[in-house]
Amino acid sequence: MYEALNSILSVLEFSTCMSLYISLPCRAVPCRAVPCRAVSCRALLHFCVGGGGGWGVVFAFSHPLFLPDPVPTPLEVALARMDKEKASLINWIESTRPVNTSRSYATYGKQFLLYAMLRDMDIVSPVTLASFMRHGLLVRGLSRSTLVSTIPSAVAHIFRYMEAKPSRDPLVVEMKKAIVRQTKASVPKLPLKVDQLRLMADKVGPCLLEVRDFFLVLLMMVAMLRESEAAALREKDVWLDSSTGSHCLFVFVEKSKTDQARNGHTIVVGTAPMPMICPVFWYVCYIKVRGVSPAFFYNLNSPEYALATTTPNFVLKRLLVSIGVDPEPYGSHSCRRGGVTAAVAAGVEILLVARHGNWRSDAVFLYVSDSLERKLSVSRAILS
Repeated sequence: MYEALNSILSVLEFSTCMSLYISLPCRAVPCRAVPCRAVSCRALLHFCVGGGGGWGVVFAFSHPLFLPDPVPTPLEVALARMDKEKASLINWIESTRPVNTSRSYATYGKQFLLYAMLRDMDIVSPVTLASFMRHGLLVRGLSRSTLVSTIPSAVAHIFRYMEAKPSRDPLVVEMKKAIVRQTKASVPKLPLKVDQLRLMADKVGPCLLEVRDFFLVLLMMVAMLRESEAAALREKDVWLDSSTGSHCLFVFVEKSKTDQARNGHTIVVGTAPMPMICPVFWYVCYIKVRGVSPAFFYNLNSPEYALATTTPNFVLKRLLVSIGVDPEPYGSHSCRRGGVTAAVAAGVEILLVARHGNWRSDAVFLYVSDSLERKLSVSRAILS
C-alpha cells in the first residue's frame, strides 16, 4: 500500500507544495500516520476515517504553508509512473483537452484510487476495479449507469496512456453483466409540456429572478439545450435579428457533449403565436431587466459568474412545484425531451429536429415520447 502511495505522491516533482483532500464512504480504518516521499518538502499523510461506513477524509499537510492544495488527479497518478519526456508530451496533449472531459471522470477516478489504497490493492489489477464496482452496488447503492458506464470509463481514463486496460478485462466485463442483472434500468425523465409552460408563464412576477428562471426553462425547451449548454451561454451568444423581416432569436452553443472540438452550433428560434410563451418576447423582457455580466444567465448574487450546471434542474423543479406538479419525475433534460416530443408531434421531420438539437446519432429517437394516440395508430393501420 505504501509503495503505491509513494508512487502517486511522486507527482510532487511537478509542484512545490502538496496536500491531499479526498473523501468517500468507506469501511472503518484505524487512524494512522504514514511517512511519504516528497521532492520539495517533507509530507505527512494522515488517514482519518470515520467508523460505521461513515465518510473518510484524507489530509496531507506540507511545510511551510499548511494550506490545502488541489488533490492529485488521476492523470498525475499516471504521469508519476512515466519518464519526464513522455509526461511532458502528455501534459501538452491534455492542455488541449476541454476541461469538462477531465472533470466528468475526476470524482470516481479519485474514489477508485482511494478505495485501492485503503485496501492495499493494486490499482492496475482488474480485480480491484471489479471489487470497487461491487462495493458501489452493495454498499453505496449506486445506479446501474454509474456502475457499468461511468466508473469503468473513469478508470479507463486513468490508464489511457498506459498499456494496462483493467476496464477491458473479462472479469470487469462479466461484473457489468452481473450488475445489469441485479439492477433496474433508470427511468427517463418525463418531457415538459407546452401546457405546463403556459401555467408557469402565468406565475412570473416583474422581478429579474422570476423572468430569468422562466426564460431559462423556455429557451432550454425551444432550443433543446442541455443544462450544461444553457449555463455556459455568454452574453454575446444570444441575440435578436430582424434583418430578414421577421424577428429571429439566434443561440450559439460553442461547445456541447457532441462537439468537444468546439466547432460550434447555431440554433434559430422564431416567434410563437401566444406572447406568454414566445421566446422572442421573453428575450426582450429579460434583456430589459438583466444587469451587466459576461454570462447570459448569471448568478444574481455574483454577476461575474455564470450559473452552475445544476441550477437549471433546480429552477425547473421549483417552477413545477409552483404550478402544482410533482417535480420528482422531471429533470433539466425534461426541457430538451419536451422540445423534441412537441416538434415531432407537430409533424416536424426527425432529421430537422436532430439538426436543431445538434444530435449526431440516432439517440434523438430516445427523446421522443409518443402519445397514446400515435401508439394506437400502428395497430389501426395494420388492421385497416
